[in-house]
Amino acid sequence: MGTEENNPDRVFLPPTSRNPDELSRQANPAQRQPPTAPQPQFRPPTTSGRHGVFLSYARSDGEAFANELRQRLNKDLPSLQVWQDRPEIEGGVGWWRQIETALERVEFLVSVMTPAALASEVTAREWRAARQRGVCVFPVQGPGFDFADPRLPRWMARAHFYALDTQWETFLAHLQRGCQTTRVPFMAPDLPIGFVQRPKQFESMPVSPASGPPSRTAKTPPPVWWNGWSARTACTWPSGC
Repeated sequence: MGTEENNPDRVFLPPTSRNPDELSRQANPAQRQPPTAPQPQFRPPTTSGRHGVFLSYARSDGEAFANELRQRLNKDLPSLQVWQDRPEIEGGVGWWRQIETALERVEFLVSVMTPAALASEVTAREWRAARQRGVCVFPVQGPGFDFADPRLPRWMARAHFYALDTQWETFLAHLQRGCQTTRVPFMAPDLPIGFVQRPKQFESMPVSPASGPPSRTAKTPPPVWWNGWSARTACTWPSGC
C-alpha cells in the first residue's frame, strides 16, 4: 500500500481552489462583490466641545411655553441636553454663576421671545453672555411677541425667528446641524450691582471729555466728582452721579 504522495489516483488542488464558491467567483468576474464602505455614524454636533441647549425666557409670560418646549425637545431629540433654570439652579450657589457655567457648556441659547423677555435685564444679560462665548442664539416666537416692539435689539431684529407651530422640523434640523456663528467678544459690560438710574442728571451731563467740565454758573455748579472724565462714564460707577 503506497502513501498519498505516491498514489496516482489522488488529485491535489491548489489551496485557493479547494472552495467551490471561490472557484465560481474566479471563473465569473461578474459575481465578484466590491468591498463595502463603512457607514457613517451620527455624532452630536459640537462646537469646541459644546453640546446642548440653554432655554432663556421670562418667567412672568414665557415659562409655560418654555416648559412645553423642553418637553418637546426631550421627546424628539432625547440625546440633546436641555438646560432650564427652574430644574437646574441649585440652592446655596450664586444663580448667575450657575448660568455662566451652563453657557460655557452649551452650543445653543434658545430664547423664548415675549414682551417680558424684552423688558428683562436678566434675559438681556443671558443673550450678551451667550454671544460673547460664541453660543448660537435662536430666537423663537413666544406668546404676545411683536416684531415692531422698539425694545428689540438691533442684532436680533436681523436674525431669523422660529415659529415653532410651523417650523418645528426645521428648528430640530438646525439644532442637529450644529452652531455656525462667531464670538462677539467686545461688548458693553453689565452695569454694576447697585447702580441707580438717574435719567435727569444723565441727560444734563456732557457726552465726552472733549466737551469739557460743566460751566461754572450759579445754575450748574461743577459736580464734586469731576476729574476730566466723561460725566456719562462717571455715572456708571456704583456711587452714581
